[in-house]
Amino acid sequence: MKGDNIDSMSNNPNNIVNSIHANGYSINKNGGVYRRGKSKPFESLAFIASKFFELQQQLQPGGEVSLRALAKAAQCSTTMARKVIDQIEDGHLIDPATQELTRARGAGAMTLTDDDGLYLLHLRMINNRFTLRDYTHYLAEERGTFVSCSTVCRWFRTAHLFKGGMRKLNKVPIDKFTDNNMLRRMEYLLRAYQVPTNRFVFGDEKPAKGGDLFNRMGRVDPMSGLVEDYVIDSDWANRFCITGLCRNGRDRACFSYEIHDGTNDSSQFSDFIMKNLASGFLQQGDFLVLDNASIHRYQEADGMEEYL
Repeated sequence: MKGDNIDSMSNNPNNIVNSIHANGYSINKNGGVYRRGKSKPFESLAFIASKFFELQQQLQPGGEVSLRALAKAAQCSTTMARKVIDQIEDGHLIDPATQELTRARGAGAMTLTDDDGLYLLHLRMINNRFTLRDYTHYLAEERGTFVSCSTVCRWFRTAHLFKGGMRKLNKVPIDKFTDNNMLRRMEYLLRAYQVPTNRFVFGDEKPAKGGDLFNRMGRVDPMSGLVEDYVIDSDWANRFCITGLCRNGRDRACFSYEIHDGTNDSSQFSDFIMKNLASGFLQQGDFLVLDNASIHRYQEADGMEEYL
């Protein structure tokens, strides 16, 4: 059974890599495993030194072992290879465990403790819009840990399984949670359970500039390396509006849309709905879902419920 587990792990190298990252380690370009901010043990330094002497024996008289060759052979970084070579030239290897750290904890320190990491997660939970400077300020103020912004950024990107970078936020208006809207939500869900999925039709409109309606990219001619110019109309920067309906099902088309100049109003929206009724895209028994925009409810659209 144990052998089967080893075989399954070897057949899934991604699982091994993920487990390495999950435990706070990284893999360098030469295939070696290391942990940021942690010194390599003396055994690793001795292994690198042994690789140095092996490469030295293969050289011609007067040749020198290159940093890249040593780093590749010992699966370490060129910085670590340079460090070991310097110690070999000094005549002895230094055990990191016997060395007292003389670098003071200050701006630019390279390590964060596990408790510091938990505090960073706590800060992110309080406000996910904090900047890197905010994190360094609170670490110094509340925990006495002084680190640089790049150290905090590196921790968020490498400490856990997912990279904690910045992403565009989804803005939710607070009025969506009013009592009236929550009541409408429950009413919608109760009705939705009684309607087949292929009878749902969703509608909306989107204003856009002329340039947004066309692909701005063109493929280069692989023979000449050139790309032809694209002749545009004078209304390239003018505004358009796209009104559309979409649904799920194979009994009829899934999309219906219309593009017109200027902005949308209740008259144009009502005409669009009437055209889809006449074409058969909207049929009796469909469940039309719209937002509460004024053009869906007032003026010409006021009597839309009657003819629907």
